[in-house]
Amino acid sequence: MSAPESTVDIEQFVTNLLAFRSREVTMVGATLAVLGTAIALFPGLEHIDQGVQSDLLVGLLAALGLIAIVAVVLLAIPPRMLNRF
Repeated sequence: MSAPESTVDIEQFVTNLLAFRSREVTMVGATLAVLGTAIALFPGLEHIDQGVQSDLLVGLLAALGLIAIVAVVLLAIPPRMLNRF
């Protein structure tokens, strides 16, 4: 009773993207917006532990980053589950 394995069809995605289908265009636009913002706001490796708080440890900063990544993954799961039905 399990669902069949989900496969990613790259050719279909590119075809839909080139046809300006809203879902694919939104996905690419959102990805580029996040990557562009992250690159633009990156303080550089020599300043990564400065600026937020003077007593903020690099390990704590890494833990907060990991928590943010996990939150994004968990928030992305419900739309994927809706697309299966």
